[in-house]
Amino acid sequence: MRKVCNVAVGTVWSAPDKTREVDAKALTHPADIQQWLLGLSLDEKLSFSEELSIDTQILYGEEVEVLEEQDEWTKVACIHQASEQHELGYPGYIPSSQLSDPLKIDEDSRYARVIVPKTLSYKDSAPHIVLSFNTTLPVISDSEEFVTVMSPDGPLKLRTADVVIQQNYWPDIQHDFKQLYNTARQSIDLGYLWGGMSSYGYDCSGFVYQMYRHMGHKLPRDAHEQYAVTHPVEKDELMPGDLVYFSSNQSIDSISHIGIYIGDGMMIHSPHTPKAIEEMTINSGYYETIYVAGSRVIDFQ
Repeated sequence: MRKVCNVAVGTVWSAPDKTREVDAKALTHPADIQQWLLGLSLDEKLSFSEELSIDTQILYGEEVEVLEEQDEWTKVACIHQASEQHELGYPGYIPSSQLSDPLKIDEDSRYARVIVPKTLSYKDSAPHIVLSFNTTLPVISDSEEFVTVMSPDGPLKLRTADVVIQQNYWPDIQHDFKQLYNTARQSIDLGYLWGGMSSYGYDCSGFVYQMYRHMGHKLPRDAHEQYAVTHPVEKDELMPGDLVYFSSNQSIDSISHIGIYIGDGMMIHSPHTPKAIEEMTINSGYYETIYVAGSRVIDFQ
């Protein structure tokens, strides 16, 4: 059985008992992701990685497969996030109130996908919810100023300048590195979030996943699986757009970090709490000492 996420960003937890009172704003419908994150202390943010409490996140309108329903929680597989943990997609638990029945979509429907970090949606001409980069919804109609889309909350309007209209749910494959780089740079200074998959905060592999999703490439959710499905390249053969991998154990079998190589010995990446997305050298300092591999998703232009 399929359901769709009905909040701007749905957080998928490793278990219901991993949530705390301070996480309440992320567990409701509607969810207030911004206020949730602003209200967390540094120690409370660090605990996400220490306790492995957040598995991943899904975006508004994104479909999941229901695996099990229990009281106020639903175990789901995130079908657009490939994972070795489950054949249907990345598994985890989400509050049942943050899921709705699937949208009724015509076979020939076009889709509007958000291409800015965040955009405000409008319902009946009133501000509704703020949607994150890569949120993708079926188009009802479009004009120069607004695109009307189908959503779990009924028809919504999005600013035409903030979306791209595409023929399918998933974007067509693009080969332009400048497009990838310019899009990634929009997230510079965005704070890191363990398990994060949205413009409210990314983890390292979530950032890579969403940037390559923008380019039409379907990568798995986690860094070690991203390495497994791409083509290894030597460090001295790295090209802009390649992925670079790091390990605190200095072993390719225990990848602990990933970034996107942008040329001249530099990468763009989402490092760790409490840091933010940045450009950083891989040829000196800490990241030089733990560099373990590079890989190629595609030959970019």
